[in-house]
Amino acid sequence: MIIPEKLIIFHILFPLFLLASSCEHHCPLPQEKVERTIEIRQDLNSKGDGDAYLNSHITLETTNGRGDRHNIVANWTRFGDPARYRSYLNINLSEIKSSEEVMSAALILYPKPTGSDETVPDIVNQTFNQNNVQVCLVKDSWDMTTLSWINQPRYSELPEDYIVFTVPENLPTFIELDVTNLLRNIAGKTKKLNNNGFLFKMAPEANAPPYRSFVFYSLNADISKQPYFRIHLKSDQ
Repeated sequence: MIIPEKLIIFHILFPLFLLASSCEHHCPLPQEKVERTIEIRQDLNSKGDGDAYLNSHITLETTNGRGDRHNIVANWTRFGDPARYRSYLNINLSEIKSSEEVMSAALILYPKPTGSDETVPDIVNQTFNQNNVQVCLVKDSWDMTTLSWINQPRYSELPEDYIVFTVPENLPTFIELDVTNLLRNIAGKTKKLNNNGFLFKMAPEANAPPYRSFVFYSLNADISKQPYFRIHLKSDQ
């Protein structure tokens, strides 16, 4: 039996018409993806609050480098004794909405190749030894006024909660670190931890020989050299 061509077309198009008619009233409209790129810097009203360096030596273990223009990460010595420097950095991320997904995130740091000024000897500088720095998520809240080597917050040692980077022998003007996975853990729709900032320490640190270090400008430096985030976000409108 030969089926008329018009009847075949009707049997094909009619179900499609019913589907389209049904979706007109019941099918959800596709959501539009909205993307934006932001730079997050420290609030100028809170200058001096958000980072500090610490020293493990017994003569300095109850103090911190709060308010200095530089942060220090190092395996060094003091009076001939082994000493370790650690730095903490915390920048407010409340500008990132809970509905937004962190697509990429970079932390921009400005290194200082000749060491730190004033309270830290100028000999604390980048050396020709390979310098590896570990950046970890901090698990506990901390206060600038009480932060010290003997009063440090816990930090996460999970592989997804830290990165390691090698300090270039010839230091560039700035270093851009990919901290996408770290930011995803503390901001936006994938947040699982409170934002307590980052800990910087040498890798390895314990029982590692001097002299290895990384000095970078702090939140107390000139605004053109302060650390900041550049973050690309995406959300459903």
